[in-house]
Amino acid sequence: MSITDLPQNGQANAPARSENRSLPEHIVELCRSGAIPAQFRVNDVRQALGEKYAETYIRRALGLYSEKPDNYTYRWNKPRFRKVRHGVYELVP
Repeated sequence: MSITDLPQNGQANAPARSENRSLPEHIVELCRSGAIPAQFRVNDVRQALGEKYAETYIRRALGLYSEKPDNYTYRWNKPRFRKVRHGVYELVP
């Protein structure tokens, strides 16, 4: 391997970083890219990421990362989503 074969400016890390994102980060990216609607359901996320994440984990993560009354989320989680109505979520601005 020569010095010219080494990755430049972190190029080798770019694909790894995209694979190591959390489920909430994946959902935020999907919303911002328009791959799922601004107000989405578990089914929307499951259709986009179902091969990578189990439906039970998607449901649990949406609950854990959603705003609760008085802006409380479980443990240390920063709210990423807001529950609009039963089964419908949107990104927290």
